Order: sequence, then C-alpha cells, then structure tokens
Amino acid sequence: MKKILISLSIILISATLLVSCTNPTKVLPKKTWSYSASMTTVTTGAVNSSTPGTDAGTATFKSDGTGTMQSSSSGSAANSFTWSYDKSGKKMTLTMGSDVYVYDVTETKAKEEKWHGTATWTLAGTTYTVTEDLTLTAQ
Repeated sequence: MKKILISLSIILISATLLVSCTNPTKVLPKKTWSYSASMTTVTTGAVNSSTPGTDAGTATFKSDGTGTMQSSSSGSAANSFTWSYDKSGKKMTLTMGSDVYVYDVTETKAKEEKWHGTATWTLAGTTYTVTEDLTLTAQ
C-alpha cells in the first residue's frame, strides 16, 4: 500500500511539473528566446501575394506582461510589446502600439514553443495581413 501511495504521489508531482513547465505564462519570462517567423500568405490591401517571407531575432517576455522583440534583419531598435495568454483558448496575444497579433499556441515545451496566426497592421495607409508560423527557442 505504501508503494502505491508513493507511486501515485510521484505521478501527481510529475504531472503538475509537466503542466506548469509548458504553460507559456510560466516558461516565457524565465528565458531569452530566439524566434524565427515564416510568413506563408501576404495580403497587401486587397491583393494577395504568394511571396513568402521570413524573419528572425530575439524576444524577451517579462512576468508583468511586457516584453521586447529585436529583429536581426531590421537592425533597428527593439520593439516593445505587451503580451497575454488565454489558457482556455491556447491563444497568445502580442500588442505593439496599435497593432495586435493573435497566435494559436500549437506546441509548448520547456525550451521551444510553436505559434500559428495572422498578423494585420497598417503602414502609410496600406493594410498588410500576414499568416505566419512562429517558432521560439530558448537561448
């Protein structure tokens, strides 16, 4: 009986650690992340473009819901953002200024996350919509 109780305790503790380690709100603030983005559909205004693009860089997420992202291809200053995670819908929302990016969190591990979503923003009066896959890897 004692062995059964010990075994059950170990299983419960392991399950708790597994769930807490893969929850983005607990994992993201603990590391600096490298990201790679693959854009699969680009729409400029009302025109679809089949030209996919890529981006890469680093991102940091703070436990207070803020963060910074630095693209390695842009050479510009880091962009500040706010972030939130909807646990029930498994959705990550990043807000940079007036631009809002919503991603489905498709895979979570302690050292890697995969997100899929659509990002829309307006620049100089033209609206751009991009469908992308984003992979975050802990540094």
